[in-house]
Amino acid sequence: MFELLKNRTRFLLLSIFLSSLLISGCAAKKLKPAGFLDDYSHLESEKKQGLFVDRSKEADLASYKKLIIEPVDVHFTEDAKGAEIDAATLNEFTDFLYDQLTIALKGRFEIVEEPGEGVLLLRTAITDVIPSKIYLNLHWSTTATGLGVGGAAMEAEFVDSMTDARIIAVVDSRKGKRIKYFNGLSKWKHSKDVFQQWAKLLNELVE
Repeated sequence: MFELLKNRTRFLLLSIFLSSLLISGCAAKKLKPAGFLDDYSHLESEKKQGLFVDRSKEADLASYKKLIIEPVDVHFTEDAKGAEIDAATLNEFTDFLYDQLTIALKGRFEIVEEPGEGVLLLRTAITDVIPSKIYLNLHWSTTATGLGVGGAAMEAEFVDSMTDARIIAVVDSRKGKRIKYFNGLSKWKHSKDVFQQWAKLLNELVE
């Protein structure tokens, strides 16, 4: 009897895993504006990076050697899952993302505080934060489905610090990496993993 129940449990977990893979494979990633950016009309999906990006065709990125990084904003819509997160935790997130952006971009730019010729300005907003569901990450089979994996969403844009002309804009929403099993045992480690991914991706966009 015990062996029968054990086999049924394995079958159920396998079914959940396969169903989740099928759903995630068929579902297309959609643009979900949060209202932080002024214009979403030219954003296009970049499947390689999983981002929605708008690039200026006129701007010469090579002419920008310096960068101002504004403090990271929080811009939740009414239905954002992170809307009930306490202020102290949100402040921790914005500080963490700001630090990750600085680390990633200081190799490409001189980080400055004053606008000027050849100076880009980066505006960034966290538009949602999804906690990990720890009880769904206690076993690798449910972690692999992504059911309990946390994540986050963001909007960002690089603009000319003098003219405010948009150079690059980005919108993204993603989960943490399922292969990082132990991240799922903490409420926010998947989300912070996403913040680190963004910093690297934004750096790649301006290289």
